[in-house]
Amino acid sequence: MLVVLAVFGLALLWTYIVDNNPSAPYTYSQLLQDAAANKIKAVEQDGTKLTVTFKDGSPAQTSTAPATGNVDVQAHLAPAGAPDRRLHLLHDAAGAGHQ
Repeated sequence: MLVVLAVFGLALLWTYIVDNNPSAPYTYSQLLQDAAANKIKAVEQDGTKLTVTFKDGSPAQTSTAPATGNVDVQAHLAPAGAPDRRLHLLHDAAGAGHQ
């Protein structure tokens, strides 16, 4: 009986300790919106994983490029208002693009 109460107590404690409201994911569409608002300093691409660095120094965010074939992230970002001169796109170590 004591073991059952201890397990129940730990479960209840765990419920209050663990953050039940994880932050919303940083979506690709949000990345495009931030690029249009000139908020992005750099985007590092590793396959479909995109690590976004912001001009204001806020924490970097991770997003995922659409996984449909060979996605040219720079081509998506340029119409959103982030041409090469305003956004530094870094590709993975395999040299898939330009710096």
